[in-house]
Amino acid sequence: MTWQIFPNVTFTNGSKNIAVNDSTATAGILAGFAVNRDNKSYEIESVTSSAIILVDAWPEATASNVIIKIQPTSEPVKEYIQETLGEVKGLVANYLARLQLEESIISSTGTVPFTDSAGVSHDIPGWASLEAVALAKMQEFGLGALNPPNITDANTAVLPGFYRASGAGSLNFDNPNGGNYGMLLVERRGAQVQQTNTYFNSLSYRYSGDNGSTWTEWYQAFTTHSVEYGSNANGEYWKYPDGKLICIKKLTVSIDINVAWGSSFISTAANSGNIAHSFISAPVIGVRASEAGGNLVFIGSSIGATYTSFGTYYLMRGHAVAGVTITIDLTATGRWK
Repeated sequence: MTWQIFPNVTFTNGSKNIAVNDSTATAGILAGFAVNRDNKSYEIESVTSSAIILVDAWPEATASNVIIKIQPTSEPVKEYIQETLGEVKGLVANYLARLQLEESIISSTGTVPFTDSAGVSHDIPGWASLEAVALAKMQEFGLGALNPPNITDANTAVLPGFYRASGAGSLNFDNPNGGNYGMLLVERRGAQVQQTNTYFNSLSYRYSGDNGSTWTEWYQAFTTHSVEYGSNANGEYWKYPDGKLICIKKLTVSIDINVAWGSSFISTAANSGNIAHSFISAPVIGVRASEAGGNLVFIGSSIGATYTSFGTYYLMRGHAVAGVTITIDLTATGRWK
């Protein structure tokens, strides 16, 4: 091993410290090495960045600008090697322990205990059951579940996921068909929460901007499947989610148009009967008449129409006729809510 040379040090009589007066590095000097001066050796106790400390005080005269050599000895090197070897063994043991922990985590179907460097204990789910654990966690929010979780109040569903109303007694769902049933999809971004409620052919949505503290009203989304159609003895109707209502009725009547009215002739009052579905306010009514023989015939505006009835009409033509067959088409447009 090469002896290190220090070209400028100061010895002080009675002091253990040898001052290093230049930038020569002391980092490679081990305790137990020796200072060699004039072929005499003095054991080193320790070093700093600017001094070499001897085991015993310097016995000779004070001297400056002295050149010395550092004499390596085997024992400190052995000790250093042993110390380093111990650290390496510790690292290897720790690495092997971590490998064993990882193997346990990968193969376990339960939980694997682990204590971190701060002394905190953890239970880590084994990867062999990770799929089941992940699925169970997803199913808490209705993802991948045959039956999404029941909730009794839609106002409390603010975490993203799929839910279902628990049935009669559930609160704040929107079901125009009656009852509190159906599926609920929840989406969110920060404090903004969007809910979509579906039940058979109805779909509605609402929004909260404050994490569910307050909500907008439910708005029904229009789809062709969400339009309710019905028919009865009074005709047909189409009922839209937004409240629009359209009713039609076709009548075929045999009637006399022979009452003189100026230069024309009119019929007696023709009662068109009830509307297929009631309105909540006066609808807009349209009428059209056609004669089976193709002759020109006019129909007057309704008289006495209500929210549930088309009222009565008068037919008119240019010459008198008895027992003529007339087809009357009636349309009412308005709102059901």
